[in-house]
Amino acid sequence: MSTMKKIIFIRHAKSDWGNQLSDIQRPIKKIGVEKTQKVALVLKDKIKFSIDAIFSSIAERAKSTAEIVLDILDLDTKLVLDENLYTFSVQELTNYIQKIPNQHQNVILFGHNEAFTDFVNKFGSEYIDNVPTSGCVLLSFEVDSWSKIEKGQTNWFITPKNII
Repeated sequence: MSTMKKIIFIRHAKSDWGNQLSDIQRPIKKIGVEKTQKVALVLKDKIKFSIDAIFSSIAERAKSTAEIVLDILDLDTKLVLDENLYTFSVQELTNYIQKIPNQHQNVILFGHNEAFTDFVNKFGSEYIDNVPTSGCVLLSFEVDSWSKIEKGQTNWFITPKNII
């Protein structure tokens, strides 16, 4: 009897390039806040399982996005900031996911492209041209260990554009 591992990937909201901050310090735009709130409200209805762990890139835009989503989802799970999620590489992201502790069945990750789009295409069942800012993808894997993930199922893909 295999168990199921689920990951919700949420790409950070649209960032504000209107200042001289480093990439890691860039904040999100007001429109990014609004779009993230819309996505989070849809997520609140869609998530029918407990969330065991929530990890975010240390980048300001990812952390802010996580805070907006978690405020709306009203979860008890603590947000963990991890510099290893500040990556744009699918290989680094894969390595990160394969090391998630196995007691976590269902996790949310807040992070970046190209890593997120490349990962959901490599491991999901549907091709996604681009995970846009504030976009969200759920993948599920029939494995009992994160280190064993292979091709999984793309369960849903939510973007701010496809919310009425």
